[in-house]
Amino acid sequence: MSLYMLDSWSVAVGRATPTMSFADILARGSTAMDTISYSTCAASMAVAFTAYTSILSVYRLFLGPLRDIPGPWYTKISNFWISWNEMSLRQCRAIDDLFVKYGPVVRLGPNKVGFLDMGAAKGVYTRFPKDDSYLAFMVDGGHMTFTTR
Repeated sequence: MSLYMLDSWSVAVGRATPTMSFADILARGSTAMDTISYSTCAASMAVAFTAYTSILSVYRLFLGPLRDIPGPWYTKISNFWISWNEMSLRQCRAIDDLFVKYGPVVRLGPNKVGFLDMGAAKGVYTRFPKDDSYLAFMVDGGHMTFTTR
């Protein structure tokens, strides 16, 4: 196997010559890159995807800023749970069950927090304040749920 620099690309090819352009290698089809198989590429992509999702899950569970908000572990990793309940038309009941089990503040997704009353909302937004851009939505100078900080 030889490694050639062709048009600023490093390409590992078995039967290419140093004078071949990158376009020539592409024109020859998959036989020009006989040292790189599609299964190797697919396996590499699968390993990279698995590593990425694993690292992201560990971050969301143990290191993220919302890690201390109570809720099931699967809601901390993915939005799949809430999406599945939305499609099954059971979202309200499922969220209500979480409030019964975990209290007035519940983590509903990786970036979603649900709360029951304004006291709980103040507790959430004291720890995680909203940006100043939300103040543009104040009505008559008074706060509402959307603008509460």
